[in-house]
Amino acid sequence: MNVKIVFFIVGLLAYIMLSIIIFVFLSRLIKRKNMKMVIKARKEINPLIDKQIENIKLNNKIDNDAIIKINDRINNPIYLDVFNDKIIELRSKKEDKEAVNAFLDNFRKRFVQEFKMLDKEDYLKYAHSIFVYGEYRYHDIRIVDRLIEGLNSESNYIKINSIRALAKIGDKDKFINSLKIISDRNIYINDKILIDSMDIFEGDKKDFNEELGKNIDSFSERIKILVINHFTNNKFEEVNKQLFNKLKSNDESTEVKLAIIKYFGRIKYAYMEIELINLLNNERWEIRALAAKIAVNYSSKVIKEGLLKTLCDSNWFVRYNSAMSIINFDNNTLLIEKAMKLDDKYARDIMLYSLFNKKLITYNEYINLTVKENNSLVEGGFK
Repeated sequence: MNVKIVFFIVGLLAYIMLSIIIFVFLSRLIKRKNMKMVIKARKEINPLIDKQIENIKLNNKIDNDAIIKINDRINNPIYLDVFNDKIIELRSKKEDKEAVNAFLDNFRKRFVQEFKMLDKEDYLKYAHSIFVYGEYRYHDIRIVDRLIEGLNSESNYIKINSIRALAKIGDKDKFINSLKIISDRNIYINDKILIDSMDIFEGDKKDFNEELGKNIDSFSERIKILVINHFTNNKFEEVNKQLFNKLKSNDESTEVKLAIIKYFGRIKYAYMEIELINLLNNERWEIRALAAKIAVNYSSKVIKEGLLKTLCDSNWFVRYNSAMSIINFDNNTLLIEKAMKLDDKYARDIMLYSLFNKKLITYNEYINLTVKENNSLVEGGFK
């Protein structure tokens, strides 16, 4: 009985091993065969596409026979993948944008119809298709509306690819409407992805940013902050007055105000010099700290005097940012000397630490000066 069991187990293991070997062999065989078909498809399709793109760029007549041939070949999934890979490659060459759009117009009817037939329940395939259609840049209401529907999907991949595809298509009204849907329904899409989608918007960027500014109060606090971050990334100056008024308003949250302060750290605005003094005295340490950080961009005498005061702040981050701004000012020697003579040990300590961080003094100098400061404190010479 035991011998029979042993033989059964050995036979079963041998069968499993043989099955694995056959599976691996067949998988490699199929992969090799598919690779050969991919290479064949590239050799056949890519030159046809390149030739038509070149014809369009040179204002030559497009070869309808070539379009018919491509249209026929991409009925094969391998040829379609090769076609899509080529389009993605061409999209990376921004100078070919209009020529690629004109070329793809020859397949618009087909692809729009096929997109309508896609199975939304097959998440991975549908998400990939959305990515591809984003590369097609078809400004078609039937596609755009389905992309907006994709924002409600349970799949993160579909949501992410939908908002990115909408950005690439470049319809400002539809894209802003998408942001409102995300805002109103509290749909989660990673903050960085949303900001990146705004940053890569391919329509008229000036019109898009102006429209975002007009609609900013219709967004939730989270989306509002992301929009402000987008303005900051792109140095969009046309909203500076609007954001300045929001900064002074009592209706905005601390988080929104922090985003606005960062904006004015990137975009210099004359009226901010006066407001910065108020911000340096704000009851919230986060606001004082960020105001001290961006103050380096506003080098008036009153700002410098304000930083000497915040150098003595009770919060370490406020003191550190104040010290770094003082050090980063042009022609700062006299200001640094003044800061080092302040009757506040912690102000002088943070100045020494900041000078060391900026490599303006060596480690040994930092240690020696710190020891000297501490000895002076023991002797009762300083606060």
